[in-house]
Amino acid sequence: MALTAAPAGGASASAVPAAAPAAARLASWPSPSGQQAVGATINVSGTYDGKLKRYYGTGALGSGGQQEGQSPIFKLADGAVLKNVVLGSPAADGIHCTGTCTLQNVWWEDVGEDAATFKGTSSSQTMTVDGGGARAASDKVFQHNGPGTMVIKNFQVQNFGKLYRS
Repeated sequence: MALTAAPAGGASASAVPAAAPAAARLASWPSPSGQQAVGATINVSGTYDGKLKRYYGTGALGSGGQQEGQSPIFKLADGAVLKNVVLGSPAADGIHCTGTCTLQNVWWEDVGEDAATFKGTSSSQTMTVDGGGARAASDKVFQHNGPGTMVIKNFQVQNFGKLYRS
């Protein structure tokens, strides 16, 4: 399913044709290649390839709670790309995107407060989520704060409250 949404709440979605084989519609959940505890936010500019390693919060990032204002595991600068990452539990506030950014093949095993939050400041900025998936999001998967556009495509969710909130 592809979802393109603007902060005004307008959204359009298009599904993969029903005749498409199941394998074409859903990717397999990956097996992490290793794991890394994260005690402080990892700041990303440029491209960060996690090589499908599992990242999980410890210390201040390790509560696993639903309270607002938590720090993220990853914070992406304007223009950053984060790819091939598995966020384990606890995942704190997942990923924060501070401008145009791209998430490619990013997976959340157990969403914390949010999987990812778009904090763009310009209507020309876009957060693109391409591939990956999220499980166990008791509240929401993606939070969109401010102007700009969010594009979600080739993404799967299981056991979630809301896919997107702006």
